[in-house]
Amino acid sequence: MLGDFNAHSPAWGDSRRDGQWRMLEEFTAENDFIILNSGEQTFVHSAYHPTSAIDLAVASPSIAAECSVYFKAARCGQVVHTLS
Repeated sequence: MLGDFNAHSPAWGDSRRDGQWRMLEEFTAENDFIILNSGEQTFVHSAYHPTSAIDLAVASPSIAAECSVYFKAARCGQVVHTLS
């Protein structure tokens, strides 16, 4: 799964935690999913330019073993996702 989860957690490269991170971490643990992000920032706020890591790639262990993911943060919230 690729998505803008709007969940902040140092576990996937964000500098802070918010209310969404626990739900996502519990979901991935309960379903044996792996977050594929390597810690890079995925979002740049268009007005203030702070960065965050809210766009995530999540996969089962068998799929994760066959994948690599690349995120490139761009201004205005545009993100380049490459999954191979």
